[in-house]
Amino acid sequence: MGMENYMEAIEDVSTRAMKEFGISKELDKITSDWAPVEFEFNIMKNTADVLLIKNFEECVGLTDEHLGMITNLNFSPYKKEFEEQIESL
Repeated sequence: MGMENYMEAIEDVSTRAMKEFGISKELDKITSDWAPVEFEFNIMKNTADVLLIKNFEECVGLTDEHLGMITNLNFSPYKKEFEEQIESL
């Protein structure tokens, strides 16, 4: 059937598809993790104009986790199809 003549091309396409699927899943995870987050604020004691983020720990934790993921995505040679979405995060 001559499939062996196309093995390298098939492997390249397969690898690219797997890597792009992985990027897609990571972007979905980042988006879904932030979807339920609501920024809640408290007024700092003895001030009228200083607001503190009530759920600061949650926001910092997600930011730390996702910053590493986004950095890795930016260095991926397979990011081309997702560049716009990555840049919007």
